[in-house]
Amino acid sequence: MSRLTQNDTSAISFAPVFTQAQFAEFEQNYNANWGTKRRLLMLTLSRSSDELLTAFDEDGGIKGMAALMEQIKDYEEHLKAGLELVESATARLFAISDHLGMLDAQSGDSEFN
Repeated sequence: MSRLTQNDTSAISFAPVFTQAQFAEFEQNYNANWGTKRRLLMLTLSRSSDELLTAFDEDGGIKGMAALMEQIKDYEEHLKAGLELVESATARLFAISDHLGMLDAQSGDSEFN
């Protein structure tokens, strides 16, 4: 049973960032959009300097390396945006936690009382 009243829930308010349908779409398309770039990153990290030198020391190697670097940089920007989502979700949970802790303190139900 919920212990929240209308006054309790109106004291803190934020809207969803996206809908459940958008969330489902993001999940469905994630690997198709970012899986290749993640794999290129991991492939680069799984190679030694000698292996990378050999791979790019051919005709067109510099162009290939530039294309790889562009893909990895794009993935980096994606991860930075993902970090912003993590920070937003964390801030929301802290706000809710703080609010519930305040309610517990007011009602005497807090484990800290």
